[in-house]
Parts: sequence; C-alpha cells; structure tokens
Amino acid sequence: MNRIFRAYGRALGSLRHSWVWWHLLWPMLIAVLLWGAAALFLWHDASNLIGAWIGHWFGLLDRWLGADVRDTAARVAGGLLAALMFLPLLFVAISVATAVFGIPAVLERLAAADYPGLVRARAGSQWVSAGIALAAGAVYLVALLCLLPLWFVPGLWPLLPLLLTAELNRRTYGYDVLIDHASASERRTLLAEHRSRLFGVGLIGALLALIPPIALFAPLLTGLAYLHYCLSALGAQRAAHEGGTTWDGVYTSSATKS
Repeated sequence: MNRIFRAYGRALGSLRHSWVWWHLLWPMLIAVLLWGAAALFLWHDASNLIGAWIGHWFGLLDRWLGADVRDTAARVAGGLLAALMFLPLLFVAISVATAVFGIPAVLERLAAADYPGLVRARAGSQWVSAGIALAAGAVYLVALLCLLPLWFVPGLWPLLPLLLTAELNRRTYGYDVLIDHASASERRTLLAEHRSRLFGVGLIGALLALIPPIALFAPLLTGLAYLHYCLSALGAQRAAHEGGTTWDGVYTSSATKS
C-alpha cells in the first residue's frame, strides 16, 4: 500500500506544474462538452424510451397504482435512469481522453524531471493505446449495464461500480504510462507482477470519483498516479536485472552513475 499512496503523493506533487494542468484539462473539457451536448439532445428521447419500458412493467401493478400514478412514476424513473446512464458515459469519455491524449502529453517531461535515469524503449503504439482504452471503456459500460439489477441488492452498491471502475482504470492507464519507456517484455512482466497493486491504484481513483468536488478531476489524478507508480516500478525492475540502484522509487541506471 505504501507504493500506491506514494504514487498518489507524487501525482499531487506533479500538479504544481501549470503545463500538467493544461495538457490534462483540455482533453477532459472536450469530453465534457461533447457528452454535455449529447445529453442535451438525447436525454429527452432516452428518458421517454426508458420510461415507456418501465411503464410496461409497471402496468402489472395497475390494480394497485392506477394508470396516472403508473405513468408519472415511469416518467420520473425514466428520467433518473437516463441521467444515470449519461454519467458513466461521461466518466468513460473523460478517462479515455485523459489516457489517450493527456497522459502522453505530460509523460516525457514528467519522466525527464522525476525519473531522469529511465531509458526510453519506445516500444508502444499510440494506436494500440487508443484501442485498449476504447475497448476497456466498452467492456466497462456493458458490464455496468448487465449488472445494473444487482445494484439494488443490499451491500452490492457501491461495491460493484467501485470494482468495475478500478478495473477500467487499470486497463485504461496501464499501457499508456509505459508506452515510451518499457519494452514489450518489460511491460508484460510489470503489468503481470503488479496486477493487484495496479488494481489498488485504480480502486483509490474509483473512490475519488465518488467525491463530488473531486470526481471531475479523478481521472486526471488517477492517470498521474499510474504514471508515477509504473515508471517507479519499471525503474526498480530494471535495477534488479541490470545492477542499477533505486532511491525512493527513482531509478538511476548503472550507466548514469558517476
């Protein structure tokens, strides 16, 4: 857990740079504007569609509710569920935009400043990164939809959304933060050996997403935490194999030592 908290501490430290805010905020703002416009134009139709579907099932209760109560309840429930559907879509859009556009923009400068001895392997692909992020977002949304009825089981909410969001974070950011520095074999080894801790980094990010003032910036902070955790872990992994040294998670290769 110390490594996970240290990664978030370093992520907070990285926010002292104004250029970090710029590179991470503009993808988030574009995602918010796009999904805000989509919600504005589609929410009414989606609300009516869901309300009609709910009204069909509420029709079984006409004997007790009456048609007017049924229709009102269906409209209210349809509106609420439509809003709840747009929130996960917005979160996925912000996460994908941060991973695909924001993190690569700050990766080089932060790595040069905080991990100067970490040699870049340049074995990753931005197209692969985008594909992984989009696939992770699609799986998250499908799983969220399939498990929606279980949310009403006592004890499973907010546990299920937290676990799903933690897995989304792990899959979305794990590749992106290593795209420049890790070779393919190093990346596979690191992601496998640190799987549980990387899930833990994502779980803290999922918890932050539940706090209203912080929720909008949770993907930003989570992405930075993954960057620091993975680059630190990559440095330690290379040190173990190459005879370098580690100090406070910052890697210095043997070639850079005086």
